[in-house]
Amino acid sequence: MPNFRGVMTDSSLWWAVFTTVLTLTLIDGVESLATIAAIDKIDPFRRKSDPNRTLFAMGVSNMCSSMAGGLTIIPGGVKSTACIVGGGRTQWANFYNAMFLILYIVIGRNVINLMPLSALGAIVIYTGYKLCAPKVWRHIAHIGGEQLFVFTATVLATLTTDLLWGIAAGMLTKLALEAWMSGRVERNTAQMPIVRKVLARTAQVGELFRDPVIHRVASPDGYHLYFARPLVCFNALYLKDALAAIPSNTSSVHLHVTDLVTLIDHTTTTTLLEFVEDFKRSGRGIAEILGLDRLRPQSHAQSCMPSALRSWQRIGHSPSGP
Repeated sequence: MPNFRGVMTDSSLWWAVFTTVLTLTLIDGVESLATIAAIDKIDPFRRKSDPNRTLFAMGVSNMCSSMAGGLTIIPGGVKSTACIVGGGRTQWANFYNAMFLILYIVIGRNVINLMPLSALGAIVIYTGYKLCAPKVWRHIAHIGGEQLFVFTATVLATLTTDLLWGIAAGMLTKLALEAWMSGRVERNTAQMPIVRKVLARTAQVGELFRDPVIHRVASPDGYHLYFARPLVCFNALYLKDALAAIPSNTSSVHLHVTDLVTLIDHTTTTTLLEFVEDFKRSGRGIAEILGLDRLRPQSHAQSCMPSALRSWQRIGHSPSGP
């Protein structure tokens, strides 16, 4: 069992414990969400995982495991893939997998400990190569140069420091890049005093975190969502909540990208395209994205980042639509 008393009484260990807990929490959270997103794409029934339930289950499991001196627990991509390939259809497949793992630990512990560490090292090296193979770099470069820039910055920061700083560097690089791309749209601020210009730029960055949905209309011809702010990963939860709130009896959905949308990043583009595809596949009706032609794509990939390179006629420009 862990010696929690020893940790709490030795103040020299507090900073190391804090950074370790924070690092593992970020790693587990990011990898858990990334895993369920990947598994949802290969699920033959096209079901969607609930991120909140995933993180809740991960938190409870990690607390129980840590109380017994165990390592942190995260949803396994290999385990889930094996369940799907083996014909698993429900969460009973996860239960069976967990019971067999417990059985191996209880009965076959001595056998497991006979595994050579060199074999485990080879597995880790191969896994690391697969995560950073040349085809991964080519795929990211195909999506867009900005994606390759963020990916490269994250990898370099991780290798030169540690994973916690790598995650922070990737997020800050993404934020700076999207703020710069969104700020390229001229808003007639040339005649403004310097203070007002700085405030306008700050407000523009703040739009990356605000709800992009400004109007919802349920009409006889379908359900309409109007976007009037940048659609990026930092406000993606607002978008997902708006899409999830569409009535189940809706047979036609129209997503309007108004003139005020200066940027749609790769994350949100993927979300919108997947929603349109899943809505049509469900047989409920049609879903379409209107107004993307106002933005210029950054590459030929379908899920690339489209951004605006136009100037606004006035700061108070209102979006098209009601």
